[in-house]
Amino acid sequence: MRAQLSLLLLASLSTLALACGGGGECEQAFDQEIKCSEDPVAAKKEAESFRKAAIAACNADKSNPRMKTAIECGKKKSCDEFKACKLQARSADDIKEIEENLAGGKANEAMKTCSYSLETYKAVPAFKAACDKAFTAAFAKLDDKDARDDARYTCTSSTSGKEWLAASEPFKAGCVALKDQLQKLVTTQRDEGTEFDYSTCSSYQDMVKALDEAGAAAAELLCKEADQSDDYAKAIAAAQKNIDEKSASVPYECKSFLDAKEGFAGSEWFAGKASSLAKTCYGDLGKIVLAGVTSYCPLDAKDTHTYAAEFKLADADADLAALLAKTASKCN
Repeated sequence: MRAQLSLLLLASLSTLALACGGGGECEQAFDQEIKCSEDPVAAKKEAESFRKAAIAACNADKSNPRMKTAIECGKKKSCDEFKACKLQARSADDIKEIEENLAGGKANEAMKTCSYSLETYKAVPAFKAACDKAFTAAFAKLDDKDARDDARYTCTSSTSGKEWLAASEPFKAGCVALKDQLQKLVTTQRDEGTEFDYSTCSSYQDMVKALDEAGAAAAELLCKEADQSDDYAKAIAAAQKNIDEKSASVPYECKSFLDAKEGFAGSEWFAGKASSLAKTCYGDLGKIVLAGVTSYCPLDAKDTHTYAAEFKLADADADLAALLAKTASKCN
């Protein structure tokens, strides 16, 4: 407290909680601040050593608007009135800052000013109105990565995120919109089979946990699917290359993907991709592998028998069924 008070007083920029001291009005404001602190005894003991400096700073700068407000709030008889006075005065400065940032196109900065003042938001209607505008403006810029990151941080804050979600409809609507956008990004990456983006998936899961804990398992599964999607793309490409080149070899990526099934129980996406990959690797390419079996059965041919049975590949492929029957004695 001493370091904070001394620094601000010497700079003549003391906040309502700090600008006080001096005979008469200044002393009254100082004493009221101590009296209404969370721990009056400790605050009084700590402030005693710099009481004179605080009095002098207050008396020397009574024209400072914040100092004037501090003195005025110090005249309030009860601590409730004192704190309400400080809150009201502080909100006026914050509202001005919010409006200036919004006018300058800095919606993120405006939102930050609000996010640190949940108590003021709940108690001061004018501040609430200004912040609702700030939230709406900030969440309208989610295509901007910095804006998205700032919004996500506020939505998922462990200390105040849930309170903000309960207190502000515009804030909650913005967080839901952000969650939906992140879900769309993850789903698109999964469906396109592009390189996995851990950061986006992590942000998405954090948003789901903040908004709907019950959806956490589904969000985790979607991210696992997205993580696996580029492996599927690589496996399909490698298998198709061998088919085109008539190479009697199944890429290791095929078996690696299919054997990951234990971690994808209930995933329709994985089931569909596994079926598609099995047909390419052990159906289309499997026929080339089985056609080359002579005196012994190589591992790729054995795997073809295994996965052909698991995925019932021979049911719709008479040529594969014939090759499986022909090599059964060697490969089973």
